[in-house]
Amino acid sequence: MTMTRRQLKAMGLPQETIEQLIALHMETVDSLRQERDAWQEAAGERDTLRDERDRLLEQVTNLEAAAEQRDAVQQAFDTYRAEVERRERASLTEQTLRDALLARGANALAVPLLLKAVPPEAAQVEDGRVTNAQELVEDVYRTYGAFFSRPERVGVPVLTPPLSPAPPMTREALQAMEVEEINRNWNSLKDTLLQVQSDPA
Repeated sequence: MTMTRRQLKAMGLPQETIEQLIALHMETVDSLRQERDAWQEAAGERDTLRDERDRLLEQVTNLEAAAEQRDAVQQAFDTYRAEVERRERASLTEQTLRDALLARGANALAVPLLLKAVPPEAAQVEDGRVTNAQELVEDVYRTYGAFFSRPERVGVPVLTPPLSPAPPMTREALQAMEVEEINRNWNSLKDTLLQVQSDPA
């Protein structure tokens, strides 16, 4: 409520009292104005803080969403990398076992079937190589030995030097020969017969 000197004078107050009341009233009004300004400033800061809080909450929400996306991408990458490593390991294991089976004497056409007899997890891979390939191949050999060739030791036949050539056959010797003897010496007799035909004397 506004307090004026005129109103106070109309109430019959002395001038000195009026001035004191006006001074007190001004102090009260100034105090209220300062309090009001402080509240307005606080309200402005509150609004600023609320805006800052909302902005930070939005950032936190965005960061949480980004973290979830990062985790999903990391998981997909880990799955992909594990699959690539599994394929590389399987390819290395298969090639090593294939070579070891062939070296052991496995039938080349049976190798794809023999590879299925080796469980993939049984292969021990270290530093890019299968360390227990021979052991695995021996297990397959014991079970499926019929698919492997077995070495046979064959003696070398004794070679005898060729006999010296027989003297040319004469007509008389040919007539005296038995059928069995003719068959046995047929190669040398052919020449003699040709000579006899060409020289009928």
